[in-house]
Amino acid sequence: MRRVRIALAAGLALIAAAAAGVLSESPPVVLATNAVTARESVAAGWRQANACQAGEGLPAHTTAIRLVISAVYGPRVTVEARDGSRVLTSGEQPSGWTGKSVTVPVRPLSSTVHPVAICFAAADSHEGVNVGGTTEAAGALTSRGRPLKGRMAVEYLGNGRSSWLELASAVAGQMALGRAWPGIWVVFAAAALMLACAVVASRLALVELGGAREAQTPARQPRNGQGWSLRATIRRAVPGAALACALVACLSAAGWSLITPPFESVDEPDHFAYVKQLAETGTLPTSTDGPFSREEQGAIDALGSEEIRLSPSVRPVFSQTTQDLLDERLQALREDHGSPGAGVATQEPPLYYALESVPYLLGSGGTLLDRLQLMRLLSVLMAGLTALFAFLFLRETLQRV
Repeated sequence: MRRVRIALAAGLALIAAAAAGVLSESPPVVLATNAVTARESVAAGWRQANACQAGEGLPAHTTAIRLVISAVYGPRVTVEARDGSRVLTSGEQPSGWTGKSVTVPVRPLSSTVHPVAICFAAADSHEGVNVGGTTEAAGALTSRGRPLKGRMAVEYLGNGRSSWLELASAVAGQMALGRAWPGIWVVFAAAALMLACAVVASRLALVELGGAREAQTPARQPRNGQGWSLRATIRRAVPGAALACALVACLSAAGWSLITPPFESVDEPDHFAYVKQLAETGTLPTSTDGPFSREEQGAIDALGSEEIRLSPSVRPVFSQTTQDLLDERLQALREDHGSPGAGVATQEPPLYYALESVPYLLGSGGTLLDRLQLMRLLSVLMAGLTALFAFLFLRETLQRV
């Protein structure tokens, strides 16, 4: 038991040290751009994209290069800064990114270099990538020696002067806005949920690992007169460790449901539209490309969800005045009904959405964001049940472990 406690304390200390190290670092800021505004598409649906753009300036201490390359599920992207045939610095962004830009970390240089050529290569994908820029500087972007029809927008990022810890109050202020129930309580609630996860997980480790010897002793037989009971059967079938894992899953999911901005997830608007249509009209959505309801689209536009999700430089709701305007707009759109358009969710079976209709209808007296948050809380419960059933399945499958 003593060794378990020492190992657990060391692990928690390492986590705390890692968190302190991250908070002491500075978030990236834009050091310079190539002054190109991505107003149009230079290349669309480009598979196996591979190009170089000359005449760029690489600032000193650049830690990442951001290219206006968009994809729903982005492929692996590599970037090189070249001086003729010599590679000055390079980096790679693995596949799985999404948005209207991709940020590739590179090794920083101690001095500014100009001119350089910025070369990128995107791995082959069925979707391909879109490159944003302007056609006013035709031929500046070349692919395999052939000029393309425009110049690509590029941003150069480096470490800022303020650490994350110094920006904590500003970040907390942002987290407090643009939510169903705005307020600084969101920050404290998220912190409390994180702490609770650590406490439950630590206690689970102590009980399971520290009590391993006791678990090897024969189970105590029931006393005379004690027969079968449902409670005892459930306790034997569902051990405390399973419940603890389910609780950790619930606490973690609840924290994410609070701090994740509304509709930031790529397909959350589609799933919400499905529930809205089912709950308010009793019918299923029928269109994969139809518009959302006026209420939902108005909320997405007011929050700037699409721009924030796809473009890192766009700022979210950042003042109480903006929050008040958002609340007024949501109240004005409350009487709107569903729409048959639900995007990628249209072809999904209705059971999940029927369940989500319950919290949606319970929140019908509030705004759209109130209903969305209640729906997320039902998903929190589903996350806990998923962890519970996964634990029980693994216990049955791997009985010797």
